[in-house]
Amino acid sequence: MSLPDQKFDDYPLDLTRLLTTLYQDLEHQIARADMKANLILAANSVLIAGAVNVAVNYLREADELRHSWWLLPSLMPAVLMSALAIYYALTVAYPRHSRRPETTVNGELFASLRIAAQPVAAFSEAFLGASTQQIKRHVLASVHAKASILQIKFRRVRFGIYATVGAFLGWLGFLVFIAMHA
Repeated sequence: MSLPDQKFDDYPLDLTRLLTTLYQDLEHQIARADMKANLILAANSVLIAGAVNVAVNYLREADELRHSWWLLPSLMPAVLMSALAIYYALTVAYPRHSRRPETTVNGELFASLRIAAQPVAAFSEAFLGASTQQIKRHVLASVHAKASILQIKFRRVRFGIYATVGAFLGWLGFLVFIAMHA
């Protein structure tokens, strides 16, 4: 007995499961972007602390101050790149400080700001009174908003990583300067 040959197009689609899976995947990716932003913050904190520690020790032990005035300019690229990386990491961790208009979902039923702004009874009435098509549209708008936020977060994480690499290279340049003038 052979099974009928079914095509994917003939397969019944469980829209609820599909949307739930997509929404959960976006939530997990947002959590990964936030974790990467935290790692960027930690790495740059270590870089800055190390640079300050080395600079202070160098100034304390310097017999001559003739090369010491070059210490701060040689440290500036590392500090500036670390500051830039920290800025990008903070815009990932706290996206409300840099909200873009296309990521807001003003009129959608599942927008958390709208839900919180309504009394429970009004939200319940709007939710229970919505048609299946309206609910689908609201869920899709919510998924789209999450995807937009995720795109912005990962772009800023990428910039933060580039700036962290630049800070590390600046730090290496600073160490070379210290070694040459020690």
